[in-house]
Amino acid sequence: MTPKQRGSLHKWLELYAHDLNAAGYTQDATLPKMHLQLSWTKDSLKDIFRQIGLAMFGTESTEDLESDQMLEVQREFEQMVLNVTDGNILVDWPKEEIPLSAYEEMRAGR
Repeated sequence: MTPKQRGSLHKWLELYAHDLNAAGYTQDATLPKMHLQLSWTKDSLKDIFRQIGLAMFGTESTEDLESDQMLEVQREFEQMVLNVTDGNILVDWPKEEIPLSAYEEMRAGR
């Protein structure tokens, strides 16, 4: 993974977390003696992305993915989110670093 891909991946996951939370989607978490519904974060989504890469290519870290592998993992991740959200959440891969406030305005059509 290149430094630019790493930055784009982190921004992409941040935007996904934003959209999932804004749409009211939560993630289940089970701790000793309690079950919680938690908001999504960039890190919780990166754990899922990492697990997909591990299952597909045996890589322990996203850093070890080749560019073509990143694209395949990205597609699987997007399909997983589309399945979970009944097709309601899809975030384009960021072409540049965009502040969250600008992203929200863009999504709102302003």
